[in-house]
Amino acid sequence: MKIRKLLAVGCAISLLALTSCKSGQEKKGDEFLGKGMYKNAMKAYLQVDKSGKGSDEFNDNYALAMTRLMMQVAQKDGVQSDVIFDYTQEIPKRLEGSTNAAVVQEVVQSFCDIAKMMWELDSYRGRLEAFRLLDNSAKLAKAANAGADIAKKTREEISAAWVKKAVADYGSPSADDAVAAEYYLLEVQNLVPDNAELEAALLKVRRINRHNLLIWSPGVNDVNPDPAINNKYSGHFVMGFGVGAFNPGPTSFKGALNIWNSSGGNVLLKPEQITLVSKDGKVVTNTAPISKECLVTENKELKSKTPGLEPEADCVTQVSFTFDSSFKPDYLKLTIKDQSGIKYLAL
Repeated sequence: MKIRKLLAVGCAISLLALTSCKSGQEKKGDEFLGKGMYKNAMKAYLQVDKSGKGSDEFNDNYALAMTRLMMQVAQKDGVQSDVIFDYTQEIPKRLEGSTNAAVVQEVVQSFCDIAKMMWELDSYRGRLEAFRLLDNSAKLAKAANAGADIAKKTREEISAAWVKKAVADYGSPSADDAVAAEYYLLEVQNLVPDNAELEAALLKVRRINRHNLLIWSPGVNDVNPDPAINNKYSGHFVMGFGVGAFNPGPTSFKGALNIWNSSGGNVLLKPEQITLVSKDGKVVTNTAPISKECLVTENKELKSKTPGLEPEADCVTQVSFTFDSSFKPDYLKLTIKDQSGIKYLAL
């Protein structure tokens, strides 16, 4: 009898205290988890979470219950369910600092499986979410040293499949479809950078689009994987080069830049606001003066003349840049206050 009492007391003060004793509610959750009754396990774990008295392995098991229930929902209702989004947000939080390799590996595999299903929806927003899951998988795998190969392989597979489809669908567009093609290829590049096949397709399409009014900015279409700028449209100035006025040289570039202001703001252009950026990020400044056309435009609606670019107005101004032979031009950039626009030269 004394031995039994000592063992009971030991749960609180012996070596078992290192992992902390489990409450009846947590044990119930573990039992449901083991039987595959994930909804019941979640209910039990929720009560434990509210009490704040979970054991050292509580968060691992709670994350595991969420993961397995999430996979059931995905198979039954699809990956667009709110449950999927909520759980993929919560599970990484539960596993912060976890060293349970088996749990982390199962979570990584599940996240990768969900990412594959999201990619197959053929939705850009869905694919943004898929790559968010892949990024989270890689972070979890690295922290726990488990499942890194799964996360890496899945990202490689999805990236390769997307590039292959994008190049096949948009890599050789007609002149009428080239603007839409460049936007689409840039969206893919936003998530699959440094891909030679994609870069080659973009170069081809950009050559077609030299004279078309087109811009790429991180917030285009109000879609971006970076939440900080997801809803901020940061590019308003749409640009194209005049036909027959595109003159690249080994140490200079001159051209006629057609600018359409879609921001609805009034601006006064200055030569230094137009720069040329090299492939390695070096910058040279435009030296040509701004045309009178771009300094004053007529607002037909108000029947008055106002300095700057009026809403829906466009104008043409010459640009001129000089540089040394090591400078490899990549794109033209127009910056006005906190707004900017980019036009690739595709040399």
